[in-house]
Amino acid sequence: MTTFTIVHQMPGRIRMRVAAKRHDADYFSRLSERLDKIAGIRASQVTPATGSVVVHYEGDADLLLERMREQIPRLVIENYHRDKSNPLVGARPFRIVSGRQLSPMFMLGTALAAVGVIQTFRGKVAVPSITAFWYALDAFRQSGKRGN
Repeated sequence: MTTFTIVHQMPGRIRMRVAAKRHDADYFSRLSERLDKIAGIRASQVTPATGSVVVHYEGDADLLLERMREQIPRLVIENYHRDKSNPLVGARPFRIVSGRQLSPMFMLGTALAAVGVIQTFRGKVAVPSITAFWYALDAFRQSGKRGN
């Protein structure tokens, strides 16, 4: 089975990733030909180097995805859900030189804590440093949640 993960969607346009087929130029060439034959698809763009597929379509997105499932054998389409209010929640961890992974929320918390310390030494304790520490605490809490 080939899994297409929807990473961005808006009316008339869907971007998907096919991680398992990344760098497979033949697969993406055949996929592009198949996509262009599906009713409702105006255009498709495939990028084998990144495993990206962009589909420009007309009509209902759910109907289009159903047509894709019917036309392309062993196709699985899944949604990638992310908290829209905070772009860092659900972001993938960064891998540093030592091979360890750092959560983006942990990095943000560390940066905000540093801002809080700097503001404290500047004498701006009342609002700016407390605000920075508050946001740092929230970022550390988010970094401890599963998936962050």
